[in-house]
Amino acid sequence: MKITELCLKLTSPSSARPPLPPGSPMNERLVCPEYSLVEREVKPFPADAGFQVFALLWTFRPGGVLGATMLPARDDFCCQISFTPNTRTQAHTHDYIELAIVVEGSFTQRLLDREICFEAGDLCLIDMNCPHQDILTDTSATLVFLGIAPRLLSDIMREEVTAQLILTFLQSALEKQPDLRQYLHLKPRNKHARETLLDNLHPLLLELAHPQAGTAYICKGLMMRIFRLLSTEYEFSLSKSQQSRLNSVLFEAVSAYIAENLDTISIRQLQDVFHYQEDYFNRLIRRMTGQTFSSYVQSKRLEKAAFYLITTSDSIEEIAAKVGYQNRGFFYRIFREKYGMTPAVYRAEQETS
Repeated sequence: MKITELCLKLTSPSSARPPLPPGSPMNERLVCPEYSLVEREVKPFPADAGFQVFALLWTFRPGGVLGATMLPARDDFCCQISFTPNTRTQAHTHDYIELAIVVEGSFTQRLLDREICFEAGDLCLIDMNCPHQDILTDTSATLVFLGIAPRLLSDIMREEVTAQLILTFLQSALEKQPDLRQYLHLKPRNKHARETLLDNLHPLLLELAHPQAGTAYICKGLMMRIFRLLSTEYEFSLSKSQQSRLNSVLFEAVSAYIAENLDTISIRQLQDVFHYQEDYFNRLIRRMTGQTFSSYVQSKRLEKAAFYLITTSDSIEEIAAKVGYQNRGFFYRIFREKYGMTPAVYRAEQETS
């Protein structure tokens, strides 16, 4: 696998990438073993990164050896560390969003007092305030940690390349709510999704390893492709509290979109905009309103029609078309079922009341 070979090359000592001397401050930045059960380290975005994203690479080898490096760096280097299996890093947070990617093997993290094993192809998107620890393994594994600056997150959101769940996550992350601690566990839906992600990750690492003119723009574009892929080809694993919060936020967004597009709205439109399957929207709307998608849309269309009858002088046929009904007879029938009178009578009664 190209990216595995690249990570191994970048984290192995060579004349081009000399190992750091023991005791180097960068060693602590790359891998900081647990030194306190109560303290929590805050890792800052590297001051000399030069771009809005940086990468931390880890390659584990049997026998308890970890190779590591950071991209970009002022001088090329690597770090070789021997460790006892199951050693934990110091509990820490970041002042940036972290996207952890298991390229090969498996890897365990402790997030919010819960240990989670991530398999090859899995990702974890970790918010700034979410404390976590990495548990070092003595089996072969390749990991890439991407540190993403808030400015790049804002650019990704503006391009509207993400699904609503990830968008909600990023929005709340940028608000820097001190009491909000969250992460997303993402799994590829199939082998193709995993391979496509790695196909985008590989050139990203090459750009960070060998910056040149245009690198910042290329990295930004590749990150947008990665987030787009996560939105369309990956599944999310959520806690109950996260799912409840997501349902509430997503329903608000879906209902607002329906209200703005009453004349043409369809499940297919919602799929294209929010990137969820059809049955998800039916379950969401039923959970939040007790109605099916079609009955909910019909209710909103009739409410809008009633509003137009009171506030405009448009003909009933024009109003029916505005809210998505071309069949006048059908519109009259369902309007009468809801309000107990025809649209004309409803308008007349409202004018005299």
